[in-house]
Amino acid sequence: LSSEECRELVRQFKDPNAARTKGTLEFLGTSYQVLRADLSAMYCQTDKKDGLILVAAGDYIVMITYNASMVPSISVEAADKMGKYFTVTEP
Repeated sequence: LSSEECRELVRQFKDPNAARTKGTLEFLGTSYQVLRADLSAMYCQTDKKDGLILVAAGDYIVMITYNASMVPSISVEAADKMGKYFTVTEP
């Protein structure tokens, strides 16, 4: 990711209302519809049902992608667990 892309993700987490109001998130050249956004996570999906899950984890942002053949709820669970892991094990 470029430094500008990283800054944009951090901005999205600082103001999740703006992310929900805008309704879309551009990430690595793909436009995602924002399904849910709050201070700890963002859940996004394309028209083709490919998804992006972003979880704030202390100084990190966990990014999980999935495609239309995968079960989104499994990806959400994995992202949440990874977010908790990085939050708990942060130095």
